[in-house]
Amino acid sequence: MQDTISPETAILIVDDEESLRHTFKIFLKREGYGPITLASNFEEAVTTLGLRSYDLIISDIVLGGNSGIDLLKRIREMGITSPVVMVTGYPNVDTASDAVRFGAFDYIQKPVDKELLLKTTRLALQQHRLQIEKIKAEEEKEKYRSYLDTLFKSVSDSIITVDTEMQIVKMNQAARSMFRTVSSEFKEGGNFALACADENYTFLKIDAEKVLRTGIEIEEHRVEFKAASLAHQVFSICITPMDDGHGKSHGIAIVIRDMTAQKVQTSERRSSFHRFIGSSVAMQTVYTMIENVGKVDSTVLITGESGTGKELTAEALHLESHRKDRPLVKVDCTAIPENLLESELFGHKKGSFTGADQDRMGRILQADSGTLFLDEIGDITSMMQLRLLRFLQEKTFYPVGRDTAIQVDVRVVAATNVYLREKVDQGKFREDL
Repeated sequence: MQDTISPETAILIVDDEESLRHTFKIFLKREGYGPITLASNFEEAVTTLGLRSYDLIISDIVLGGNSGIDLLKRIREMGITSPVVMVTGYPNVDTASDAVRFGAFDYIQKPVDKELLLKTTRLALQQHRLQIEKIKAEEEKEKYRSYLDTLFKSVSDSIITVDTEMQIVKMNQAARSMFRTVSSEFKEGGNFALACADENYTFLKIDAEKVLRTGIEIEEHRVEFKAASLAHQVFSICITPMDDGHGKSHGIAIVIRDMTAQKVQTSERRSSFHRFIGSSVAMQTVYTMIENVGKVDSTVLITGESGTGKELTAEALHLESHRKDRPLVKVDCTAIPENLLESELFGHKKGSFTGADQDRMGRILQADSGTLFLDEIGDITSMMQLRLLRFLQEKTFYPVGRDTAIQVDVRVVAATNVYLREKVDQGKFREDL
C-alpha cells in the first residue's frame, strides 16, 4: 500500500465546491500524500498545471463555464501523462465514454466515499509509477541498443549473427564488405549454409553447425586459403553461442578477423608505435589493442600507475581513430583548481561570475569533432562527476551562466592512476560514470 507514497506525491484537486476540495485534501494529507494543490475552476487549473508537474489530478466534471472533460482534453493537449480521476454527481454513458476516450484513469460518483477515494488514488498512482518505469526501461533499452549498434557498425572485424535455423540475422559493414562478392546469400535474411557453398568458405558452415549443435564456443580457428581473385588470406574465426538469458540458445555470433597483415609482420615485430618504443610481446599486444580500440568510436578509460604511458596511449588512440585530423584537447584535472575546472571544461558566459569579463570557449567545445583527453579523472569532485556524466549521456552541455545547451561531437578518453572500483565502494566515485 505504502509503496505508492513517496516523500513527495503531488496531487492537484480541481472542484468549484470549496468544502469538497478541502475535504479531499484532508483525506489525502492524512494518508501521507502531498503536496496537495487546490484549484477552483478550469483557468486556475490550467495555470497551475503550467507551473509544475503532478503525479495525480482529481477533477470534478462540472467546473462553472467549463467541464472536467474540457480540462481532461487540455491536459492531454499539454502533453501531461499523469492519471486523471473524474468526479461526477450525474454519471451517464456519454460522460463515461468521453472520460475514457480522453484518457481518464477512472471516474467516481458523488457523494464520494473516503475509502473509494483512497483506493482509486492508490491504484492510479501505482499505474502511473509502472508507466514511468516502463518508459524509463524502454529509453534505457533503446539507448543500450543504439550503443551496441554503434559498436557493431564501427568494429573493423566482420561480425555475423545467425539464428538456430542458419538464417543470417545481422551483419556489420565490415562483414558486408568482406563477403559482398562471395554469394548473394551473404545478407541479412539470407541462409548462412547456402552462403558458404563455395569450397573456400565451407569451414565457416562446418564451424557454425558445430557450435549450434554442441553449444561449445570456438575461441579461435585460423584458416588459410586463396579465394578466387583474392591474394593469400589468413582468417581468425571465433564463434560464440548466444543465450537468451534463460539458458536457451537462440543462435550464434561469428567474428572474423583478417590476420593476413599480422601474419606478414609475425617475424618482424614492431619496435615502435607512434610515440611508444618497445618490441616485446607485451608491447605488440598493446599496439594491436590500441589499433583496434582506436577505430571504435566509444569512450575509453585508461588505467595504470603514473609513468606507464597513459597520455601516450590517449595520443595513439586519437591518431588511430577517424578523428585524427581533428583536435586532441588535453585537460589535467589535478592541475586546475577545483573551482575553475567547470569553467575550464564547459566554458562560461561573460558576467556569469566575478572576473568573467568575456565569453570563454571551454575545452569541450575546442575538442568538437575531435578527442577530449581527461587526465586523472579519478580525482574530480562529485559535482563535476555528475556534470561529466550528463555530458557523456546527452552529448550536450551548458556553459557556466548560459541557459541554452550546446551540442558537440566529441570522443572522450579518460585516464586515472587510482583504482576506481575501490573509490566506488568507498562512495567517492559514481558507479554510473
